[in-house]
Amino acid sequence: MAVVSVEKVAQAMNITPRRVQQLVDEGMPRQAHGAYDLGQCMAWYIRYLQEALERRDPAHLDNITAALRTERQRLTKAQADLAESELAQRQRSLVPIAMCEEAMVSMIASARARLLALPGRVAGELENCDRQVIKTKLQKAVYETLLALSKGPRRRRPAAAAPAQRANGHEADVEAATRW
Repeated sequence: MAVVSVEKVAQAMNITPRRVQQLVDEGMPRQAHGAYDLGQCMAWYIRYLQEALERRDPAHLDNITAALRTERQRLTKAQADLAESELAQRQRSLVPIAMCEEAMVSMIASARARLLALPGRVAGELENCDRQVIKTKLQKAVYETLLALSKGPRRRRPAAAAPAQRANGHEADVEAATRW
């Protein structure tokens, strides 16, 4: 029989000295004031904890278990979704939103610039023309602009080659665009 202090009992049970005193009030054995038989105290405390576990409501434990299971399922699903998204991004089947926004801004800016340039480009050709010719020339200019936009970003051509290419290369494109 080893008689020890309240501090040693508290340390052995991993509780505070105040909790040891509360357990004495609940029936834990002691030899004298401030003197405890460590073996008896440990045996009593083990039985005390076992009884506390038995007294617990099994339904309460089932609810906790169910809640934990639900949270684990949510976590597992979130991790799987994240992994799937990362895989799709690596396989290039998903594009980051920032890239899409950048491309859209570029396309809209290009369309805006081409449409704003249209009146100045066509105005000289429309002087002294009748209504039908104006309509045809405007329609042709709009289709040329739409066709150029459909081909993607505008590439600059050398200034000297531009009129010849415009006259020769775009006639077939304009005809194809008018068949829409």
